[in-house]
Amino acid sequence: MIIMRAIANPEAASSLSKLLDLDIVQPIAEQISAPDKQLRAELILSQLIGLAEVRNMLRSKVLSTTPLEQLFEMLNPVFQYYLTANKSTNEKDLE
Repeated sequence: MIIMRAIANPEAASSLSKLLDLDIVQPIAEQISAPDKQLRAELILSQLIGLAEVRNMLRSKVLSTTPLEQLFEMLNPVFQYYLTANKSTNEKDLE
């Protein structure tokens, strides 16, 4: 809800962006061992925000009833790629 309200106010959006960068993006970026650390950290944040928005704000029936542990287990390969740039061992499954 905070994000939705911040979008409507440029000053609030800027403040929220700075806060998210300082508290979330930068600590994640420090843990990344791949090139483009900042981009990868922001992609992780975008995945988490997107999940939260669809699950909680839009109340997606499937996402809101799926346990968080299961959602994170399914997202783990994506996050691992962002963190390390190593493609999943199940890469053939994506073809």
